[in-house]
Amino acid sequence: MISLLTTILLSCAQSTPQLFADTNIQPDAAIGSQHQTLNKRTVVVNLDVLRRRHAVIDLNVFANTNLSAQFVSLETSPTGGDLWRGKLIGHGDSTVLFAFRDNTIMGTIRYEDKMIQLEYAGNDLHRLLLVDQSKLPSCGNDLSHSIKTKADAVAGTRAGNPEITVMVVYTTESKNSVGGASQMENKIDIAITETNDSFTDSGLGHRVELV
Repeated sequence: MISLLTTILLSCAQSTPQLFADTNIQPDAAIGSQHQTLNKRTVVVNLDVLRRRHAVIDLNVFANTNLSAQFVSLETSPTGGDLWRGKLIGHGDSTVLFAFRDNTIMGTIRYEDKMIQLEYAGNDLHRLLLVDQSKLPSCGNDLSHSIKTKADAVAGTRAGNPEITVMVVYTTESKNSVGGASQMENKIDIAITETNDSFTDSGLGHRVELV
């Protein structure tokens, strides 16, 4: 009986697919972000793990960090690719977002004030980055960045159209720095999605619409 139970438990543990795998291939140092990081790892990503909509996947990000993500949805991204949403098991305030197309992916894993980025690293590889958020530029959201308008002085002024239309333009140099057009579209998908999610989490009716 104990042997049978052990076999069942091992089978269940092995049935959780891992998204990342080690590689001996070297990434392209010219591709990727310039963020200062606390940890990083070059990996091969198994996109079929996301496409198959497994209920739970193993985010084996670093040697000392192994996370389990619960599937929430797989939807069409703002630029027409795929967008995988999930939540980390055991971390209530967490988000997992992956935007992917073809054989490339970009994403963010956020929990406990930590941010892990997944980006393209060239040579069909990807890079996991534990971002040192203390080194990121500060947001311009204090009073020194406020803009006064005539509407501010009018009581009861109604807000305008909650849809904010955005066009993203970029240079060839920017495109090459992330690895190509598909990778840039993945990056745009993450930016648009996280912006809209932040509006929703803040109780705002605004949405960013990509054109």
